[in-house]
Amino acid sequence: MKSLKTKVIMSAVVLVFALLATIGTTYAWFTVSSTVSLNTINIDVTTEESLLIRVWNEDDATVGT
Repeated sequence: MKSLKTKVIMSAVVLVFALLATIGTTYAWFTVSSTVSLNTINIDVTTEESLLIRVWNEDDATVGT
């Protein structure tokens, strides 16, 4: 039982460390970079069933209406 308790505690410690590392690197990235831009992005998506993908167009946005 002690071994299981130790594993759970260590897993929690690793999870907290990973969360802190992710938050820290994201904060550093936004602090250092003055502008974030992306020219193009190519994504290949496959599925065994049907898949609906909508591309958001800022000109056709009706958010909040």
